[in-house]
Amino acid sequence: MENPPNEVYYLDLLTQSSSSYNNFHEAGEREALDKKMVALLYSYGNEGWMPGLVESTGVPMWGKLIGKADSERMVHKFGYVGVPDTYRIILVTKSGNVSVSNVYTREALQSSITFDYATGKAVVPSILLLYFLQFGWTFVTTLFAEGAILCLFGFKLKENWKVFFQ
Repeated sequence: MENPPNEVYYLDLLTQSSSSYNNFHEAGEREALDKKMVALLYSYGNEGWMPGLVESTGVPMWGKLIGKADSERMVHKFGYVGVPDTYRIILVTKSGNVSVSNVYTREALQSSITFDYATGKAVVPSILLLYFLQFGWTFVTTLFAEGAILCLFGFKLKENWKVFFQ
């Protein structure tokens, strides 16, 4: 998230499906949340949208309502099989402000979205860029692993570089 609020806030993913799976696993974790802010997360419930992490999902999902600082941004990670394909981002502050994004649909298994609190807009990177980055990361790590294996078996990279890259 860019331009985060200057006060305590919760960020969750709104989903239109809920179930009885509890996404909080530590005793008292849900009870420790600010009741007023949790109530604000439910403010779109009458439109069929429920907070995925706080309410529950049909299958497990993990995440953090409070982000982790990364220079001038706050990073919120949500993961596992319960991350909804179609979602909205909701952010509620201690003072009672509520900001909700448009509806987004995940197009890749691992994806990211940048939400700007100041404008209320979100930016989704191009799916082609995501696939290119995923391929590049996999390609480079595979080359390092194969190179290490070649060296472990006594092959010299200088003499076998053509075979290595074929």
